[in-house]
Amino acid sequence: MVNYTVTDCNGRQELATEVIAATNTVPINQIYTLLGYTIAGNFAQSPSVSTEPPVTSTETSVPSTNSKLWIIGAVLGPIAFVLLLIGLFVYLYFKCRPRSDNHSTIQVYSHN
Repeated sequence: MVNYTVTDCNGRQELATEVIAATNTVPINQIYTLLGYTIAGNFAQSPSVSTEPPVTSTETSVPSTNSKLWIIGAVLGPIAFVLLLIGLFVYLYFKCRPRSDNHSTIQVYSHN
């Protein structure tokens, strides 16, 4: 179901009876054209309906660039994931490894 709201030039909504009276003076072919429909004999066709026959599976052709992008993504995705894991393990290794020199860096000075 489609609902239309008709407003005048000042932005005021028009009553349905006024809209019906105004549209009854306009030829039906012009109304269909204004609403974006095409006239085919006694039928009005929506612009969203295609007049071309549906494409069968033998007629479909996938562009080669699209399939190349899938292949590139399938190869580079796992490589990037492995590199991310390696980087994470290297970071954690250097961040959490035990250090052999746990000496304090503060030196004690005597003022003798």
